[in-house]
Amino acid sequence: MTPTTYRLRLARGLVALVIFQVVGMIVMAAVMFGLGFSAGKNGPPWFVGFFPILVSLAFGAWIARLPHVIEVTEAGELVFRAWRRTVTIPLTELRSIEADGANVGFVVFRGARRAVKVLASFDGFHSLLSEIARELPRVEIRGC
Repeated sequence: MTPTTYRLRLARGLVALVIFQVVGMIVMAAVMFGLGFSAGKNGPPWFVGFFPILVSLAFGAWIARLPHVIEVTEAGELVFRAWRRTVTIPLTELRSIEADGANVGFVVFRGARRAVKVLASFDGFHSLLSEIARELPRVEIRGC
């Protein structure tokens, strides 16, 4: 396969919305947490503010694990780069590429040992799928 780099393409508004959501949930939870302590016994229990902080941090961690770059290397590997991790799947181990049934707009690349969920919004994504289908006919491509 031809060595190529594919980059995630998201509208600026969507990126701003995700950042606003994570930051907004943390600020809201911190305010609730602070109000709970300042109100003393009349306020809500402390964990009322703690739970939204955990939820927002988990959401932010999940976003940070989503790949924003897919590279096809000369060594015959698919490298998925995210802010928090990098996953490499050798093309010889690639088993299937399928739409994620639980989440609209996501595609799962399954290898022999690992699976990677990516947003189906990369520049040139369809050319990547076409090249894989042409050069690796054993790979199942479903719902893409």
